[in-house]
Amino acid sequence: MEYAGINETKEELQKKFELIETREPYKIFENVWFLGQIDRKFEVPVKNLPTVLKNEEIDYLKDDCGGIVVKLEKGIIIFSSCSHSGVNNIVEQAKKITGEDRVVAVVGGFHLKEINPYTQEIVQYFKDNNIERAYMGHCTSDEVIEYFKEQLMGVTQVEKLFAGAKFEIN
Repeated sequence: MEYAGINETKEELQKKFELIETREPYKIFENVWFLGQIDRKFEVPVKNLPTVLKNEEIDYLKDDCGGIVVKLEKGIIIFSSCSHSGVNNIVEQAKKITGEDRVVAVVGGFHLKEINPYTQEIVQYFKDNNIERAYMGHCTSDEVIEYFKEQLMGVTQVEKLFAGAKFEIN
């Protein structure tokens, strides 16, 4: 394992960007929120999650911040990063912040590498929550994407996400 963090200091970043530090949800614009640190309502296996801090300590990413949610008239679209805190937990956080249960789409990495009981649990979560669309990319294997397509046929539209991909929500 090796350090996988940002190589710039906080001070260097502050020179380039307006830096807002928070673990709490943060409203960016009207109907757009940063999700903040993700509450762990559901158990997430940590077998392949740890990374290493600069001081060489193991980091199990308990402070993982999960992404962005956009609220539309017809429901919410959630943009996740790598979903270390569990895509189901990220969706729950987005629903809590927006007060909206209708999930139009979940877009991003799902951190699912193989078909196992945890992957099956996530598929069931998508079914139970009538999630309309899943755009799956970074850190999600092709095998898992195909499994989602098979298992969610008629419930959730599943697409592979890649750099330059475009999609429309009508």
